Amino acid sequence: MKYIKLGYLMFIKNFRLNFVVIFQIVALVLVGINLTSLLSIGWQAAETLRPLTERRFVYYMPPNDFLNRMLFTFEHDAQETNTDTVTEELPLTDVEFKTRIFLTDSTINDDPLQFAHIHAYDKSLLDALPLPLKNGEWFGETTKNGDVIDAVANDNSQFKTGDTVRLTVETPEDKKMTFTVRIIGTLKNPPYIPNAQHIGQALFSLSLAEDTNARKTGMPSVLLNAQDIAGIEHIFLNAPENEFIVFEDSITPEAYSRNINTLSAKGLVATGESIAAYDAEWARTLLRENLPMVLFLLIISLTGLISISAINMTAYMKTFSIYFICGSTKKECYKIIASYLCMMFLWAFTLSILLALICTKVHIPIFALIDFSALSCLWIGGVFAVYLLISLLVPAVVLKRLTLKEMLIKIQ
Repeated sequence: MKYIKLGYLMFIKNFRLNFVVIFQIVALVLVGINLTSLLSIGWQAAETLRPLTERRFVYYMPPNDFLNRMLFTFEHDAQETNTDTVTEELPLTDVEFKTRIFLTDSTINDDPLQFAHIHAYDKSLLDALPLPLKNGEWFGETTKNGDVIDAVANDNSQFKTGDTVRLTVETPEDKKMTFTVRIIGTLKNPPYIPNAQHIGQALFSLSLAEDTNARKTGMPSVLLNAQDIAGIEHIFLNAPENEFIVFEDSITPEAYSRNINTLSAKGLVATGESIAAYDAEWARTLLRENLPMVLFLLIISLTGLISISAINMTAYMKTFSIYFICGSTKKECYKIIASYLCMMFLWAFTLSILLALICTKVHIPIFALIDFSALSCLWIGGVFAVYLLISLLVPAVVLKRLTLKEMLIKIQ
C-alpha cells in the first residue's frame, strides 16, 4: 500500500508532464484501433466469402439492373425490378448454380413497432456458403415444414434459436404477406450475410457482404431459403437482378474465360480473382494512409515516455537517497517507480477505452471506424505491453548503474 501511495504522489507532482504522455498514448491507441477496425471488417468479409471466391465464382451485374438504379428513383426502381421482365438468358456452360439475393423489411409478430430485415437466397448458395453459428444449426436438406420456414438470425434481443416468429412484409403493390419462420440457428458475431446490391468494376469483399450486427443496425435480421417463398421476386421490395454465379470445379480454363467474356459483353463482372486483388489493394491503401500517423505518434509517445522516465529519475534522486538512509533498498525504490508508471498507464488505458466506446456510439469525423475486434484488442494489448516494458526498463537501468554511495552524494 505504501508503494501505491508514494507512486501516486510521484504521479501528481508531475501531472502536467504525465498527462502529455498519456494524451500521446491515447491518440496512438485510437488511431491504431481505427486502422485495425477497418482492416478487420475487410478480413472478416473476405473470410465469409472465401468458400465462394476460392472457386470459379462470378458476381454478374446485368445492364438492365444497374441502369435502372442509376437513372430512376428508388420507388420506380422497386416497381421495375419486380415486374415480369425476364432477364436475358445467356449461353453459359458448366454452371453449378446461380442465384439472386433478395432483401426486404418486415414487422415482427404483428407488432407495428418491431421490425426485422429479411435476407433470402437459394438453397444452392446456402449449401455452398454456410455461415458461422453461435448456436443452433445450419439449413438442412428440408427448409420448410408445412407453412413454417426455417431461418437463421443474427444475435439479437427480440428472439432466439428455437423461437417461432411471424414476419409480415409489404409487397411493391402495397399488399401484406405474412410468413411463419422457425429460428433454427443464431449467427456468430460479426454476422456477415452476402448481398447483391453493389454495382461497379472495382468491387471487393465488403461490397458483397453486409454486416448485420443488431448492435449496429438496430434490428434483428433473418436469413432464409428464397425457394420457400413462391414468386419472391414479386414480393420482396429489394430484388436486384445481380447474380452470384458458381461454375463447376471441373470447368476448363478456356470454357471459364469464354463464360467471362459472354458475361462481360452484356454487363459488369467481378470474379473471385478480381475481388481478392481489390481486397489486397484496399488493405494496402489503408496502410499507406494510416501508417505514417501511427508511426509518428509511436515515435513521439515513446520519446516522451523515455524522457519523462529519465526526468523523474533525476528529480527524485535526492528523494531516493533519503529512502536509502531510512533503510529502503533499490528494489523498494523500483517498486515505487513501478507503482507510479502503472498509475500512469491505468489513466491512459481507461481514457483509451472510454473514448473508444464513445466513438463506437458517436461518429467522430477524424475516425472512419472505431470498433472492438480481435485485431483491435490485440493492438491495444500490444501497445500497452511495449510501453510498460520500456517505461520499466529505463528506471531499472538507471538504478542498476548507481551505487549506494552515488545515491547518497545526491543529497548533498
